[in-house]
Amino acid sequence: MTCLSYVEFVTGCREFLKTSEMLGDSWNFNSSDQDDSISYLKKTLCFKMDEATSSERRKKQTVEEEEEDISNMEHEPPDPSCISLSNSNNFITYEYHIVYSISHSVPTLYFNAWHASGKILTLQEVWQRINEQFSKHIEKNKWNSLTQTEHPVLGRPFFQLHPCHTATLMRDLSFDSNFTPESLKKYIISWLSMYGPVVGLEVSIGYFDK
Repeated sequence: MTCLSYVEFVTGCREFLKTSEMLGDSWNFNSSDQDDSISYLKKTLCFKMDEATSSERRKKQTVEEEEEDISNMEHEPPDPSCISLSNSNNFITYEYHIVYSISHSVPTLYFNAWHASGKILTLQEVWQRINEQFSKHIEKNKWNSLTQTEHPVLGRPFFQLHPCHTATLMRDLSFDSNFTPESLKKYIISWLSMYGPVVGLEVSIGYFDK
């Protein structure tokens, strides 16, 4: 298995952050309020509702509902004030954290998601919004793949992609324990490119060119 020490994790994150800044990506370092030596990476993204919902879920809309929507659009002239309100409420905000797992000695992806109203998504809603490519696997292994738990740094409920297989996956990608700052950065990028897309977090191809 391929594990990281906390120092290696921080080194990899700092190298990753340099590339993020070069690409104009929005990752940044954060620290615990109680202990500034405990750090994690953070990024916030905003999605339209249909972007945050899996294709499989979108397909469930019936033909009748689609026809009704079209009919309403044809017979009811849009009110600009209503459009503004609709647009403002049609977004879901995701906040992603890359956190070190002490128990597994690997990076772990934590995140929270909430509606424009400020209401946090339920675990069921999060499961329903998994990328279609991964939804069948998550559906079969819900409680061992993605659950809600306490954030190890903030102490608040967050959703977590379980890290139990990370070390084995990274070993299969030919990472070994002879790390350099550059290889630690590649470790973080490779890991994130596998876990991030599951919950809507895509990794720019630019990270692999730097």
